[in-house]
Formats: sequence, structure tokens, C-alpha cells
Amino acid sequence: MTLSEKIERVKQDGGTALDLRGMELKSLDRELFTLAGLKELNLNKNLLGDIPREIGALTELEELYAGDNRLTRIPGEIGRLTRLTVLYLSRNTLFDLPREIGRLSSLRILFMSSNRISHLPAEIGNLAGLIGIHASSNNLSTLPKEAGQLTGLRILDLSKNYFTRMPPCASAMTRLIELDLSGNRLDEFPEEILGMRELRRLNLAENGIPGIPAEIGNLLELTELDLGNNRIAAIPHTMSRLTKLKTLRISTNTVADLPDIFGGMLNLEVLDLSGNSIAQVPDSISRLPNLKELYLRDNQIVRMGREFFEMPKCDVLAVSGNPLEYPPMEMVNMGIDAVKEFFEMGR
Repeated sequence: MTLSEKIERVKQDGGTALDLRGMELKSLDRELFTLAGLKELNLNKNLLGDIPREIGALTELEELYAGDNRLTRIPGEIGRLTRLTVLYLSRNTLFDLPREIGRLSSLRILFMSSNRISHLPAEIGNLAGLIGIHASSNNLSTLPKEAGQLTGLRILDLSKNYFTRMPPCASAMTRLIELDLSGNRLDEFPEEILGMRELRRLNLAENGIPGIPAEIGNLLELTELDLGNNRIAAIPHTMSRLTKLKTLRISTNTVADLPDIFGGMLNLEVLDLSGNSIAQVPDSISRLPNLKELYLRDNQIVRMGREFFEMPKCDVLAVSGNPLEYPPMEMVNMGIDAVKEFFEMGR
């Protein structure tokens, strides 16, 4: 069905949604902008270089998807779409967003990942109803101070940008439940995070963070925590309070002494401690009732008890790259049955 045919069908049926995904469109028929009752417009996966100013005529729009195109700019007329709740602009070549975006008073979720955006307009602080910002893989290094007005924000993804520190305005975002700052240039643990007591998912992987403050133990709602690929040398005992954790990753750091913080983490399903200098693993890990995946690769572990090879729910036990002597690594490489036989023979 051609673009004209799809537009005509919506007119005839009185439809409120128009799906133009993957049609290899390089431009849009002006007739499209006469569909005054349109509530959802999907332009994803086309070849559009711009969105015409006439977009402002679609004042009933609630959802606009324009990802996976070749957009270099968004017209200011988009500010007329005051009923818009979802705006999807990811995977384009945008360098900025228009100031008029601050007029989208109904906006709830803003997607702008995988662009070339280096700054956000101050007017973004006017979006009081915003609950989600997805801005990974851009050129951001700071946020405007006005972003601190987004006190209802629940999800903030700033991964793969150029932040060297957490923007001070983020300290007001205390209702966040998901925060992703992975793949930036942080050289210290952001103190602003410590006030975000509702956080459930926190990703700080692939930075240059040298340590974890003891106050991280106050983030009691955490279910996922990724601190991999940093410069962390010590793990605070206060992390034992994080009993809701299901996934904990501290891989590729410089941890040598692993404190026994795991006894109360009864919900833990995935634990990744690979790529450190750990010589001894606490026995309490082997008693975690829900552990499904345990990664201990590339450490300095010489000895592991039988209990680690008999965890009832653990489907993945990765220990390669260790100087393991008991049980011998050659037994481990032969599989779990060989290891069990080794222990049964009382070796």
C-alpha cells in the first residue's frame, strides 16, 4: 500500500493511527497533515531528512515516532503538539532539540538515544509530567540546571555520553527508579545518587570510579546494580543491606578481598565477580537459594568447596582463568559430572 493509499484509508475510516514504518520515505505527502484527528503517527525506519513544519497542524497527536531516519533537525512547530505523551527520535543525526519542546505539556516519555546531541534546551525543565528520558549514545556532558525541575522523573538513561560527573541538578530527581550512567567518564561515585532512595536499577559500568561509598547500603530498593569495568578496589560491608538485589555485577575491577556481604541476598539470581584479583570466595554465596548464574572468571581463586558445584538452581558457574587447584581445573573443564565424581572419590 502506498503512502497516498494509507492516508486515504485513514480518511475514509476516520482512523486515529497511521503506520508508515519501513516505507523508505524520503519526504512526506502534505496531505498527511490534513488528518486533524490523528493521535498516533509512526514514521520509524524511513529515510526522512526532516519533518515538515506542517507537523504542527496535527494538534491531536499523542504519540509520534520518528526514529531510525536521517533527521538533522526538529522544527519548532512541534511545540504545538501539546497533547503529545510519547516522542521517539532515537537513531537519527540530531545535534539539538528546539526550545519549543518545552511546550509539550503532556509529554511523559522522551526518546532521543543515538544522535549527536551535545546539549539540551533549558526549556526541558518545563516538562513537569515527564517520567522518562532516554538519551544514551549522544555527546552530552552536562544537563541544564532547569532539568532539576523534573522531580517526577522515574527513568533517566544517560549512558554512553561524556559526563565526568553527575549533573548537580540530578540531586532533585529523588523519585528515579532507573538510572543508567554507564559508558561515561565518571572518576568518582556520584554523591547525588545516594539521595535516590527509590532506585531499583543502577548502572555505573564502564567508567573510572575508584570506590563505593558506605552509604550505598541505604539504597534498599535496588534490584539491579552494575559496577563493572571501573577501578573499584574495595566493597563496603554496608552492601549487605541490599537484600532485594537480583543482579549484582562488579566485574573487571581491582577487588582482592571480597567481604562476606552475601548471606542476606536471598533474591540474588546473577552474580558477576569476574576480572578481579579475588583469591577466596565466601561460602555464603554457595547457599544463595535463587542463584542461577555465578561468574568468577579471571581471578586468583585456588580452592573452591564442593558446595559451589552443587547449587540447586545454578545453571552457569564460570571459573575459567583462575589458578584453581581444588578441584583441579582440568576436572572443571570436563564438566560438572567430572567435578562431582572428583568430590565423591574423596580427593
